[in-house]
Amino acid sequence: MIPVTKYLRAPLLLLICGWLSACAQLPEQTQGVADEGESEKSAVTTASPDAESASGSISPELLYTLLIAEVAGQRKDYGLAVAHYIKAAYLSEDPQIAKRATRTALFARNGAAAIDGAKRWVELAPEAIDARHLLVVLALRSGDEELALDNLEAMVAQDGEAGVGRALNLASASFANNEERKRALLVMGKLAQNHPENASVHYAFANLALSANQAKAAVEGADQALTLKPGWPEARSVRGRALIKLGDVDAGLAVLAALVDEMPDSELYRLTYARALLVAERQSDALKQFQILTEKNPDNSDVAFAYGLLLIDAGEVETAKPVFQGLIERRQRLHDAHYFLGRIEEQLENHRKAIDHYAVVVAGERLYDAQLRVARLWYRLGNLDKGREHLKKLRDHNPEFAVPFFEAEAALLQDSGAYEEAMKLYDEALLSHPENADLLYARALTAEKIGRIDLLERDLRKILEKNPEDTRSLNALGYTLVDKTERYQEAKQLIEHAYRLQPKEPSILDSMGWLNYRLGNHEQAIDFLRKALSNLQDGEIAAHLGEVLWVSGEQDEARQIWKKAIDIEPDNKILKRVMERFLK
Repeated sequence: MIPVTKYLRAPLLLLICGWLSACAQLPEQTQGVADEGESEKSAVTTASPDAESASGSISPELLYTLLIAEVAGQRKDYGLAVAHYIKAAYLSEDPQIAKRATRTALFARNGAAAIDGAKRWVELAPEAIDARHLLVVLALRSGDEELALDNLEAMVAQDGEAGVGRALNLASASFANNEERKRALLVMGKLAQNHPENASVHYAFANLALSANQAKAAVEGADQALTLKPGWPEARSVRGRALIKLGDVDAGLAVLAALVDEMPDSELYRLTYARALLVAERQSDALKQFQILTEKNPDNSDVAFAYGLLLIDAGEVETAKPVFQGLIERRQRLHDAHYFLGRIEEQLENHRKAIDHYAVVVAGERLYDAQLRVARLWYRLGNLDKGREHLKKLRDHNPEFAVPFFEAEAALLQDSGAYEEAMKLYDEALLSHPENADLLYARALTAEKIGRIDLLERDLRKILEKNPEDTRSLNALGYTLVDKTERYQEAKQLIEHAYRLQPKEPSILDSMGWLNYRLGNHEQAIDFLRKALSNLQDGEIAAHLGEVLWVSGEQDEARQIWKKAIDIEPDNKILKRVMERFLK
């Protein structure tokens, strides 16, 4: 039985593209509703009753209202704080109080109050582009298209090109869903219709369309902008990226490459081009661009980090080493740099060096994986006890990760063949986590290794009592009953239930195939197993498909499938046993 989830390493290319998708547009956009993420302290405690003192006396009512808002904020009673800040905004003629009221409402995630505060802010400071921009975003989120358009028009009328520039920030506003993005694009389209001769408005529309994945509209908007303002680099960049999204990759890359040729020192356009090359799966060309970016911007840690990842992905690990070492020397992205140097040394089988690097990763998103790798490397070095000791310390110091660290230690024991010891460890873990489905499932699979099908069934049924639609338990129990017993009808109910829930899951397709094989339905078995293998190249699935093909008279195809699988997984025990049985 193959596991429901294969723990495969995600390609580094995905990590790089994920980072670059944000970086590629940074200089073309500024923050959206930045105040939503500001600290609690700055959101609710910096307004002062002295705010109006410079321009005149403050009324007792306003003073009292501000004091209540201030105290409520300090006590984390944000509902009371918002109500009194909004009241204060309308009692006062000071736009700073209205601004603070708006920010506090945003922090409290009170959209209606935020709009109320922003309206007052605009009323008191109609020239404040920040206020109007925020009001546009809030209006779009709430569905008030008219309010959004009115304020966009005011921004254009008031500040010309600069006003439109602020409108561009709509492309980076954190709209929560597609409806909000469509609404924003509709309003920006109306703005463009109202200003047909304004290139910046058309560019704003194109930029927003691109961020909303409306590539055709983005090309059209960029073309309008370029008709009015030929050669405009920003509009050409949007057009190039939109063409790539439309599938015209060569044309889009040509546009972006031309920008790089014209402005070779522009970090923005070279980075945009490099990212586009990655999206087009032209890694070697992207690597060259990142090498240039790194040479021209040696202190840019993000560029250096992405370059190092690309080198690893290209297999140039020796070239990648100094890139990550440079980050460490400059004390930039230390945990990331040490983690990937550890990965490189592990790949080169320099296990002690890898351990030294992983040991430095004591914070960040890679802490967990780095420390698991330390334990596994100690095991590879022949020191199972040290690996187990490392995991025990991690459990003691990180109780929130106790379950996965228990599982990691049990995996080391199973790799060493100590299944009984692994069972004891799971027993210990379940004393403190008796209802944990992951531990019950793992203990069940371990019980199968020592021939205790009764224990496997007990643990899996306990999971299913609590969650009757747990597909991994349905599949594991059903497969085991097919493979180890003759309780085929009972197994059929379990596996078919799992199949109805997840009809494309390779491990379930494999079980469906194996069930049909045992029931004598060879044609159906082959169909299920072919689907499973096409979805996941796995040695156990290949072993099963080859066996059914062999007994069905298709020995040549069975040999081909086994040969391909054993080349990929030369140590797969199930595959080797099946091949030895039929090819002896």
